[in-house]
Amino acid sequence: MRRFIIVFVAIAACNGFNIFRPTKPTYYKGLESDAKIIAQDLSIDPDGSYHYKYKTENGIYADQSTFINKQTSKKRLIYTTGKFHWTSPEGQLVKIGYIVDENGYQPEGNVLPTPPPIPAPILKALKYIESKKQQ
Repeated sequence: MRRFIIVFVAIAACNGFNIFRPTKPTYYKGLESDAKIIAQDLSIDPDGSYHYKYKTENGIYADQSTFINKQTSKKRLIYTTGKFHWTSPEGQLVKIGYIVDENGYQPEGNVLPTPPPIPAPILKALKYIESKKQQ
């Protein structure tokens, strides 16, 4: 145990105690918190609709618009569309677009998982069930 402590102290002294300092990941050019906003826009309408977008120097981009549709005096429908993208630590461009409406949040993007195709026997059974419902 004594040798372990001596070796540990010697290594720490040679490294200048760098083993105790956190290091930033090598795949980023700088700290994400240091990224500057290079473009920004925001507009808010009196009815509550709004639009914003921004872009940072490290490639992060976001754009969102929300519209309020007054169909009846009792119900207001809120409809939002947007998109954002950034570069992942692996260097892949991640793009996400979305719609938010009465059906909920509906994202689409190049990194979102997709379900496997429905097997043919299941499709055949679903069509059969649907035909029997109509009779």
